[in-house]
Amino acid sequence: MEVPLSPLAFARRARRLYPNREAVVDGADRWTYEAFFDRCDRWSTGLQKLGVIKGDRVAYISPNTHSKLEAYYAVPQIGAVVVPINYRLTAEDFAYIINHSGSRVVCAHADYLEMIDSIRDELNSVENFIALSGSRDGWFHSGDVAVVHPDGDIDVRDRSKDVIISGGENISSVEVEGALLHHPSVQEVAVVGMPHEKWGESPHAFVVLTSGAKAEEEELRQFVRQRLAHFKTPQWITFVEELPKTATGKVQKFVLRGNRSGISKQ
Repeated sequence: MEVPLSPLAFARRARRLYPNREAVVDGADRWTYEAFFDRCDRWSTGLQKLGVIKGDRVAYISPNTHSKLEAYYAVPQIGAVVVPINYRLTAEDFAYIINHSGSRVVCAHADYLEMIDSIRDELNSVENFIALSGSRDGWFHSGDVAVVHPDGDIDVRDRSKDVIISGGENISSVEVEGALLHHPSVQEVAVVGMPHEKWGESPHAFVVLTSGAKAEEEELRQFVRQRLAHFKTPQWITFVEELPKTATGKVQKFVLRGNRSGISKQ
């Protein structure tokens, strides 16, 4: 049987068969297949937290670096489209291509930040500018997961791996959490990947209901199905009194995945 080998299929195969073999070399930096594709997963999550959805364009202006290579896995695995732009072009060329493609995000190598700054006012469709390396005022790094708020503040969040791989499909736990939070009875929710006999992993939602509110598992599943693709619907929903958190308020998803004794059911 012949099966097309797409970049994403290659990633899954290499990660499964050769997780500890050296995969990418960029100067003095080296990554195994597992480490490299883990970076891609984290960047997928970062883009989703910035609001990138299926069909969105993400423009890249960069020479041949590991950050650019990550784009060819991280962007398409959430259904978005990579717009690679020749870094040898002029700033005016950059503006034309970015606007013509309708890119919502521009990722640029440090060497090209000044050129992008010079045309930022012309880029009407771009919502976020990301520096792939180096530093500059008004930019934030791709090594962090960050959200730019309407008032210009940047909220830097954690870099945890939030992509659930179910039956070969990538599911953002953040996206599922966002859908559930729109339900009037849901106060808090955390979604993690749990082992599934058929699909490898499936989403498991831990839900804290608003005081005095009621909701049934099937009701919440139907609520998610109306907003997301069916395969993203939680396979399991557990109602809890509270989510396990650190002293700083970060949800401890490792507790939800394993140490079930740390969870009080609602």
